[in-house]
Amino acid sequence: MASTDSDEDDRNSIVSYTMHVSQMYLNLTRKKIGMTRLPHELLLPEERRWDYGTPKAELEPLIDYWH
Repeated sequence: MASTDSDEDDRNSIVSYTMHVSQMYLNLTRKKIGMTRLPHELLLPEERRWDYGTPKAELEPLIDYWH
């Protein structure tokens, strides 16, 4: 079966949804994030900065948001 532009649009479209997460789990997540200590940033060339996982500079804003 051949793919059409319409099929590709459907696969790439954003579909909203609702989910429920217990306040207990949100509180636990915030507590864990508050206790998290990140290692020093590795000094790697730009093309290798993701070789050992998510760079600290990318994680810090996410941690700040949830904390």
